[in-house]
Amino acid sequence: EHIHGYGGKVSRGTLVLTEGKMLIYPAASVVVLLDTQHNRQSFFLGHTDLVNVIEPHPEGTIIASGDAGSKAQILVWDSSNLSVISTLVG
Repeated sequence: EHIHGYGGKVSRGTLVLTEGKMLIYPAASVVVLLDTQHNRQSFFLGHTDLVNVIEPHPEGTIIASGDAGSKAQILVWDSSNLSVISTLVG
């Protein structure tokens, strides 16, 4: 499976290229992780509303992503296994 498309309503971190050559970008409520070396996608499905910010940790696999829901949340998660580490609710 692949996700193609982009909504254009992201305020920061529209496209992020990590040191490990992983391209990370939002597509609605999904965060897409594209392994550019093997052309494979994986999907972080923790959000329920439009993802509008993505910020990776510069030295590892930890990602923070935020959504624009009525009860907006920031999820901190590990991109190696797509597991949520912490949730902050606004």
